[in-house]
Amino acid sequence: MRLPNKVAIITGASSGMGRVTAYLFAKEGAKVAVADVNDTGGEETVSNIKANGGEAIFVHTDVSSATDVQNLVKETVKNLAVSTSFSIMPVKVENVPL
Repeated sequence: MRLPNKVAIITGASSGMGRVTAYLFAKEGAKVAVADVNDTGGEETVSNIKANGGEAIFVHTDVSSATDVQNLVKETVKNLAVSTSFSIMPVKVENVPL
């Protein structure tokens, strides 16, 4: 495992590349916050991660809403962070069709 004790926020994780990214991060040991506007797909992603031994939460998030994004971070820290003093490992995944 390459990401033990790391927390990842994955947006668009209810399907497609976002879901696959969430699965891969969880497989590598990260705790995953699944964020999307699609509640059913997001909960399914979380269920699959947990069924394979990972740790994940779903937070309904519209990334165009500052309030939703603030709530996403708050819920992620509250439910997945080992401590409130952690370093951020920025990772950017380009998930845009060409």
